[in-house]
This record gives sequence, structure tokens and C-alpha cells, in this order.
Amino acid sequence: MAFLPPPSFEIPRPPVEPPLHGLLDTAYEPDLSQFPESERDRWEAGITFSPNPSTCADHVVPWMPWTDNPEDKELPGANVAYSVYNTFALTFSEHCQAVPGAELDARVQAAMDNLVAGSGQAVESAFWGPGSSGPLADMFYPTGSNFSLSGNTPLVTGSGANSCTGILNVNPVGSNITAYTPKQALLALTQALGNCALGARGFIHAPVYLVEDWASDGLIRLEDPMDPTSKFITNIRGDYVVGGSGYSGVGPDGHPLETPADGYAWAYATGPVGVLLSEPRSVETTLIDHSNNLHKILVERTVAIAANSSCLFAAYVDVA
Repeated sequence: MAFLPPPSFEIPRPPVEPPLHGLLDTAYEPDLSQFPESERDRWEAGITFSPNPSTCADHVVPWMPWTDNPEDKELPGANVAYSVYNTFALTFSEHCQAVPGAELDARVQAAMDNLVAGSGQAVESAFWGPGSSGPLADMFYPTGSNFSLSGNTPLVTGSGANSCTGILNVNPVGSNITAYTPKQALLALTQALGNCALGARGFIHAPVYLVEDWASDGLIRLEDPMDPTSKFITNIRGDYVVGGSGYSGVGPDGHPLETPADGYAWAYATGPVGVLLSEPRSVETTLIDHSNNLHKILVERTVAIAANSSCLFAAYVDVA
């Protein structure tokens, strides 16, 4: 009796899902309807928006009749810190063997799924640093420098928790820096955000294992306890906590412990962060080798990211 092979069919592959509680889950997504109508569809071309002109010096204070009239307050100078959105592209490419038609279309869709799943880690890696290179190196200007989290200005010369930028540890600029415990680091970053500018809710960025530690100790909580996908926040102020696999724990550029010692990591705090993401799109599907149906697939999406540059703090943490 002849053996007949079973008919072939495609078994649905396991879904590729992005991890929870990263920067893309936590950041604000600006409402494009608030932008000028003529600009709403053009942000991917690199249009710059400046929606947040709050500075380090801006505080909400009571005014008494016998004090200076607030209407006489001087206009801000030229170095006002704005949240500036700048765009860059995320890409995913692969070479694969596929028959043109439904099989190739499925591989293109799989590439788009991979792009979506990996977008958060890629954006975090760009946002974290390093300050002297990378796609975000020269895109943010808190005090004439860049805004990648590990950028060397103004962190290395920061003056601590009562400033608007700085390394919060004792002996901040040398290799004999006094490391915080994870709990001390979270408390210092939260207090620094409370002292900075308007005292508004800020963002704390840390490697995922450090955020896991904070969560397991009850130092942070889900904003909605009934929704495991909701944002992590601190217990008192409600600052947002970002635990992303793209955060490497690297220190400020030029610091003696820029590459932290084993068992140590850096965590950061910033003002509000906003992210815009386009839908993924296929850029190229090219047949490279006819003999085996080898194709090159390239997909991409556009990202625009900004952070309020009024507040920027770092903490060196003993995670062991």
C-alpha cells in the first residue's frame, strides 16, 4: 500500500507580544487633534512641536497683596526648556525563504509583529543613552546639551536634590560615590521630582530587575490594581515608573562609574515623557535568489519622542 503524506497546512504561530510596563506603555501619547490642523499628518517628516514651556524655576506659589505683583514677572529668557519632539525611524529586516503570495505576505506580517514587539526596547535604548552618540544624542537641549539620560551634562556637575538636575548620591562625581540601596534610590528620585519645577508627576526609569525589586517590596504599585497592564506608580506622589529591558543601567557619560561595577546600576528621573508612534509599514520586499525563493523583507515605523528637560536626576544603586 502506498503511503500518502498528510496534507500540509500552516499552524498558527505563537503571538509575539511586547513586554509590559516599558516606556511605550507609560509615556503620554500626545493628542494629535491638539496640534495645528495643517501639521497633524506631517509629524513623521520631523516637524517639531514645543507644547510644554515649563522651566526649573516655575513654581506655583500663593500671591499676597503686599508682595510683588505677579503680573510684573519678567518674561522667560532664551534658555527656556521646552519639550521638543524629534523623529527617527525604527526598522526590522530579515532574509527568508517564502513562496510569493500568502506565504510571503505572512512573513511580512510576522516582520511587522516583530517590529512592534521590539519597538519599546529600541526606544528605551535610544532614550537611555549614550549621550555622545545614537539617534537621540543631539535632539534634546536642557542646558545646551543633549537629553539622552546618560548624557554628561548636566548630570556629572549636578548639585543634588534641591537642584533641577544632578546625581543624588553623596560624593556624586567621583569613584567613591556612596551607593543607595534600591529603596533609598527610589525615595531620593521621588523627592527630587517633588522638589523640581512644578512638583508635577514625573517619570522614573530603571532596569527591569530593579523595578521588579521595588514591586516585590511593595514600594511601587499598579495604578489600577484590577488591571495588570496599567502603569506602575509610586505609592505617595504617583510618579510613573518605567521598567524597560532597553534600560541598561549605564551611568552618565564621563563619570568614573559610567560602566557600573558588578551588582550596581543607575536609575534616572525625568519630567513627563511623550511618545508618538506610526503604524508599522512594509518598505521593501525583494526577491534576492530565484532558486530558493529567498527574499529580503524590510519594515519600519516612525517614532517621535520628547521629555520635559526641566528635571533630570540620576541615582547610583547597589542592587545586590
